[in-house]
Amino acid sequence: MSSARLFLALEDLTKAQVLASYYFAAAGRPFPFLPYSLTFFLAFLFSRGARKKTMRVLMYAILNLAGIALAFLWTYASLRGSIFDLRGLLAGDGLFDFFSALAWCGVFWFRGEWLGKNAATHPFCVSRFDEGIAVFLFSLTLAAAFRISNPLAGRLVVPFFLFGTLALGASKREGLRTGVLAPMA
Repeated sequence: MSSARLFLALEDLTKAQVLASYYFAAAGRPFPFLPYSLTFFLAFLFSRGARKKTMRVLMYAILNLAGIALAFLWTYASLRGSIFDLRGLLAGDGLFDFFSALAWCGVFWFRGEWLGKNAATHPFCVSRFDEGIAVFLFSLTLAAAFRISNPLAGRLVVPFFLFGTLALGASKREGLRTGVLAPMA
């Protein structure tokens, strides 16, 4: 795996974490940082591994569904404490936790899988970096307007710019031709 792809994945993960953290902060619920991060990387690695292997469509779909189901169960268990308490599903915030875990697992899973399928070219990295700046500006503006306190988003700004800058530099370097007759950049 190229270094540009790894830094691009870390940059994209911070964007998704910022959006999810604002959602959970507005709902007054704790943000399950680790399960969503691992869901993203599991999907990213699954996509990279499935791309290299020649796999039938049905097997790919079954493995994809199994991966997202395991990620959902782990995330839901981290939110509720137990996945087998069906009475808790209908009481209180049970349905909210269920649908929140399902929706955000889908976001993290499909974003990781989509990112793993695309090549980490320099124009693609620039687009993801611009998208991230827009996400941060939009979320921080809404948080200031509605007075939502979210310290996690403030802590993720520096890693986003660090990983984004490293992804841009690595993608530019990997896109250059090297050798004696290559033009100087």
